[in-house]
Amino acid sequence: MDKQEGFEWAKIPPEYDRRFIFKVVASQATETDHTKDTNLPTSERVVRVYSNEERKIAARSLSLRHIDIDHDLKRIIPEALVLDAQWVEPNKIECICYIPDEKILNQIRAGFYKNVSIEETNREDVPLGNNRVDMRGITYFGLALVTPDFQAGDPLTSINPLYEGFSHLEAKFEFMVKAESEKEPVKEPIKEPVPPKEPIIEKKVEERVKELEEAITRLQKETSEAHKKQLEQFEKGKKEGRTEVIKSIEKVIPSVLVQRQGSVPFNRLCTDLKKKLREESQ
Repeated sequence: MDKQEGFEWAKIPPEYDRRFIFKVVASQATETDHTKDTNLPTSERVVRVYSNEERKIAARSLSLRHIDIDHDLKRIIPEALVLDAQWVEPNKIECICYIPDEKILNQIRAGFYKNVSIEETNREDVPLGNNRVDMRGITYFGLALVTPDFQAGDPLTSINPLYEGFSHLEAKFEFMVKAESEKEPVKEPIKEPVPPKEPIIEKKVEERVKELEEAITRLQKETSEAHKKQLEQFEKGKKEGRTEVIKSIEKVIPSVLVQRQGSVPFNRLCTDLKKKLREESQ
């Protein structure tokens, strides 16, 4: 399927500054006359013949190539690039170029650079007679902007800012750039969080364990209180029993009068016994 003319085939990557995008007709003539080009060796001052078949095959090899001035590789424009290239029926090679240079942009607007020239190599020169040579096996490896003093082989080439003076394309590419750079991601519908199902069995087990823990705590408390009461009763019983015993002993201890009539050892025994009884009764 043939592409339509007018750069309709082109797609501009959104990351490139649109001010420095240029539309270029890089080739249109099927013959270029170099017979008067004194910059070439005498043997190469010929009319070069380019068949549409060869040019069509070679067209896309111009993509992603450097851009220089007047075929001078010492004057390669920094960061300039042929972004893409395409054969357009019946006889054009169009390309989209990125040249991020304010000075060159203004020179192109002012008409200083009007033409370009493809840099190429080929496998074979086939003589056709009358100083004409058929170029076979063509590969493109660069593009040159040509100054007014430089004799371009193809006078039908051109270079212009893509977004100026080309309103219908400007609207199209404006839309394309914005569509790519401002496209919002598709928002996923917000899903309400689904509460996890309660583990019924685990819940029942936890409740049962809690009940058992409470019962054990309650039982321990009751046992402790009962044990405390038992000790209190035991101590009370001991005290009451001791009091009764002391009273019974005191009844049989001789009175002071009797002690005075007794011997010294007897009196000491009675005194010590009373003292001990007093201590125990406290």
